[in-house]
Amino acid sequence: MESIVDRKQTVGSLLAKANQYRNYAQMGDRETAERILVLTEELKQWAQDRIRGRAREIWEENGQPEGKGLRVLAPS
Repeated sequence: MESIVDRKQTVGSLLAKANQYRNYAQMGDRETAERILVLTEELKQWAQDRIRGRAREIWEENGQPEGKGLRVLAPS
């Protein structure tokens, strides 16, 4: 499991990249716009991975109930 320190370092690193790219973008650099798109995808993937990991932790904490994972994913 990822520690709080690891999470803070990851978020800090991503924020530093975002700030750097934002500064470049203000100069009208096309390459920077492409980097921002890549960073956005990294952030989305990181968030999705965190959500999946936490969902699995909750499922395991509840005794890995059969069929419950599908119920959570299915619309009500």
